[in-house]
Amino acid sequence: PYTHKCLKGMEDTQGKIAIIWMIGEYGDSITEAPYILEALIDSFAEEQSRDVRLELLSSAAKLFFKRPPEMQKTLGKLLKYAIDDVGQVDVRDKALTYYRLLKYDVHEAARVINCPKAIVDVFSEAQDKELNIRLMKEFNSLSHVYNLPAERFLYSHTHLKEHLEKERLE
Repeated sequence: PYTHKCLKGMEDTQGKIAIIWMIGEYGDSITEAPYILEALIDSFAEEQSRDVRLELLSSAAKLFFKRPPEMQKTLGKLLKYAIDDVGQVDVRDKALTYYRLLKYDVHEAARVINCPKAIVDVFSEAQDKELNIRLMKEFNSLSHVYNLPAERFLYSHTHLKEHLEKERLE
């Protein structure tokens, strides 16, 4: 209910982006969501931030699939503004992508734009504490990506020499 009030006084770009993202993500639960985005879209030409414009495109497209009757004209207007504006190529390209995707197949566009979110069900705190301590000691390595200590996926200099010698003999 206070989303619209938050946006009125918001001057920080990152804060504005965060609120617009919330509207797109949870707009089915925010009664005024389409009308808040509509006001932002009406002032699209005055918005200088590329990132705000990109997030506005994403949120409007997401909300379109959650509340189509209220968002159809609004999304169409936004796509027209963004496609006609050649000043920011990223914004124009994203708008063209959405437009072409919607024109090709609305159901496929819904699948792409409103894809299901991965549910985080395992937190690192719940994992093996000893492993977490070892991984923290190797923080600037690939240990966190592989969720293994470096010794498990890297050869030491000695092991590498032995491995290469063994391959050469074979």
